[in-house]
Amino acid sequence: MKDRLFAQRHVRIKILMYTVFLLYGVIFFRLFQLQVDQKYFLAEKAQKQHHDVEVIRPVRGIFHDRNKKPLVFNQKSWDIALIPAQKKIDEKSKKQLFEKYPEIAKKLSAEKWGSFCWLERQASSDKKELIEHVIPAVVSFVSSKRYYPYEHSAHLLGFTNIDGKGLAGLELLYSTTLAGKTGKKVSMRQGKKSKKTFNETVVKPCLSGESILLTIDERLQSVAYQVLSEKVDEVQAEYGSVMIVDPTSGEVLSMVSYPSFDQHQVKKEDLEKSINRATNVSWEVGSVIKGLLALAALDEELVTPDSLIDCSCTTTKLGGITVKHTRNMGKIPFGEVIQKSNNIGVAKVGLQLHGRLYDHYKKLGLGAKTALSFPGQDAGYLRSPDHWSRPTPVVLSFGYEVSVTVAQLAQAFSIIANNGVKVPITLLMSDSSGKNEQLYRDSIVQDTKDILERVGRRFGLPGYRVMGKTGTARLIKDGAYSSQHHIYTFGGIVEKGDYKRVIITMVKEPEKKGLLAAQITAPLFRVIAERMVAIEQANLF
Repeated sequence: MKDRLFAQRHVRIKILMYTVFLLYGVIFFRLFQLQVDQKYFLAEKAQKQHHDVEVIRPVRGIFHDRNKKPLVFNQKSWDIALIPAQKKIDEKSKKQLFEKYPEIAKKLSAEKWGSFCWLERQASSDKKELIEHVIPAVVSFVSSKRYYPYEHSAHLLGFTNIDGKGLAGLELLYSTTLAGKTGKKVSMRQGKKSKKTFNETVVKPCLSGESILLTIDERLQSVAYQVLSEKVDEVQAEYGSVMIVDPTSGEVLSMVSYPSFDQHQVKKEDLEKSINRATNVSWEVGSVIKGLLALAALDEELVTPDSLIDCSCTTTKLGGITVKHTRNMGKIPFGEVIQKSNNIGVAKVGLQLHGRLYDHYKKLGLGAKTALSFPGQDAGYLRSPDHWSRPTPVVLSFGYEVSVTVAQLAQAFSIIANNGVKVPITLLMSDSSGKNEQLYRDSIVQDTKDILERVGRRFGLPGYRVMGKTGTARLIKDGAYSSQHHIYTFGGIVEKGDYKRVIITMVKEPEKKGLLAAQITAPLFRVIAERMVAIEQANLF
């Protein structure tokens, strides 16, 4: 009996010893985990309870016009968030949240009160104080929002999203340059729930975004937009666009479209209005292209300004299609063919040029994107001769089967204005690509200018040489060219000594029918030109 009791006691002692050893082993293993295996993790966790790490947001760069006038500003604002885990939300605050922000509150079920939630982004100081008064359990972060003071530059500058990233226009194109680089700041906190901090240390400096100096002249931007908006409203057109370029430097002085849109609150229905019509929309231009055909024909020595072209009929078959003109003009000089915009005369010249017409259009920049690199830029449409139909050289001569943008026309007319030298158009004052290229002989360009002056003098300015060409093109409706729907263009050059400007005006589909470009876009050009020289002449003459 004693032996059995002794054996049982011995077993209990062994179990106790093993249990003690096991407990010591578990404790030792746990200490090893805490002090060795999880050392850095726990140290970091402890540090987070007493340290705040704050991201320092850079100031986004802004755009200036050529005279260093800001075209956009950054306004201080507040991003206000709900972080319930940091502070208990009472029932009263929950009720106020549902009343004040029902859309946000509905997303938070009873089980998700610990979730992070934005209450307001880019709020004003007054709005911040109101929210903090209603709902104490919020935190506020300093932010900024873009303020665009000029409606006239909406299509040019584009806009940003709520996080300050460019979504359209130059804001998108130069978003990285404007954005800068974020920094980081670390500070000590007295306790996990305390808001009091001390010993702030910047561990990573913040780099503000670079500002960009544009070639745009805000004064000309304002004038062009005002005159364009008045004309579009007057004729009740769908939209219009204007570009002003200094052809000697390639600098774009103005680029506007109308109607505009609110850059601060871009809604889904505004996206169509936000398209930059000067660079991102191409169309068949009609007779304005005859100025480029004249340059091509003179350069190929097929004609001279005085060469007689037979235009003694109102209807004829050329290239397998019927070509019409309003009246019989007999045999007239080539210069007058362009001046009178005689389709039969230019079609005959176009047939002689054939594939060479394509070569010249390409050389002048048609069918390719301009050097502006604008987001969404349209390259237009120009088929190579390998894909031509029989009538193509005929219709190409008066502006069909080829689509161009306002920017492409501005580049092409700048080559003429600059005596045959191509200077790539640009929106940046710092841009000096050095790719200037002599494309045409000066004598040929002067003959072309003389021809265009026959049209331009109708819309001229006293003391200035004005050259240009109108274009009235039919639009396609229901699969066919409509006689009731048109797009109107004018390509013009203003010159006085070394002072040269190219102005392209475009207006699409007015409500009033039966109009010509000479009644819409040419007068638009003249008013803009008058106001332009009034602004610039004080510094030039």
